[in-house]
Amino acid sequence: MSKLIEKRSSSWFPRRRILFGSLLVLSFAICLFYLRPTLEIHAGYALYGSTYFRKLLSKIKGLTLPKEVENNGSAQKIAHFVNLAIYAAGACQMKDGSLSKHECGEDAYTISASRQSSVRSFFAVADGVGGWGEKGGDSSIISRELLKRVEDIVLSTKLSVKEATTLAFARMANAGIYKLGSTTFCGAAYDSRTGTLDVANVGDSAAFVVRKGVIVAKTRIGLEGFNAPHQLGFDGNGAPYGSVSIQASTLTLSLEPQDILILASDGILDNLYDDELLQTVHALLPFNSARIMSPMIRKEALVERLQTASSALVWLARARSKETLWKSPFGANAASYGFMHAGGKHDDVSIIIAIFEAET
Repeated sequence: MSKLIEKRSSSWFPRRRILFGSLLVLSFAICLFYLRPTLEIHAGYALYGSTYFRKLLSKIKGLTLPKEVENNGSAQKIAHFVNLAIYAAGACQMKDGSLSKHECGEDAYTISASRQSSVRSFFAVADGVGGWGEKGGDSSIISRELLKRVEDIVLSTKLSVKEATTLAFARMANAGIYKLGSTTFCGAAYDSRTGTLDVANVGDSAAFVVRKGVIVAKTRIGLEGFNAPHQLGFDGNGAPYGSVSIQASTLTLSLEPQDILILASDGILDNLYDDELLQTVHALLPFNSARIMSPMIRKEALVERLQTASSALVWLARARSKETLWKSPFGANAASYGFMHAGGKHDDVSIIIAIFEAET
């Protein structure tokens, strides 16, 4: 009997080790599956410096590895992305009761791809201040003209967006034909040579850069006081007021494939919290967009998704502006200044969403 037990034990232990090993591998696979979104985000920061892990992650996520540029022969390596393909769309809608003749009301936005003579692309939103209408002014003239002038300068020179906006506003002042109107401004220029994004913001519009589902950069909101944003404009005598050099919030950062740029006027930001904005973008623009860009689907499909996302956010902000029994971002801001406001804020709304993809 003792020999029989010994024989059975010697064959049982190897089998048990194999069984336990299989269960351990299976448990790890299950955990990896359910924690994959979190692992993808953190792995990008914690493990991306390792060539082995970068290659492993690229296989798992289907990402193209960045070009590695040696820094003067040293061991330091820099991820450098240039000539990213850009897909963008925008949407706007005027507020109820607006007397403006334009679809966006006093708001305006522009999306400009690189011209043959330029290596930069330009995106911007401007929110004309509607209060001037009570005095016979029309801020849509200021917002639209400022965007046009800044766009021309950005695409034809090497000036930063802040410098281009300063020059454009100075030229409008020198023209001596503008009065009774003002606007906020938020513009971004992408340079395909360097892979960098340059942003300038004056007032309460904003620009976001979203990477792997997280906001990694956002411009600062500029306010004189409650519901009184920094603005560029002209009084009743045509005298200019506002200062780009003093009031502008700027940011510059290198972009990566699948980064998403969002520019929004305060009609969006006063009625949608950042997480609500991101949830909508998540639903319509999966961050692993490689499958969207597969050869089986035309690239126009991505533009359609961008258009749908921008239109959906405009619709959602408009719907929220009419709700009264909730604490909107505008209401929260009012409370921080000692005022009470229930519900959303009626306003023109405009938004641009752009995604940057590796060239295929």
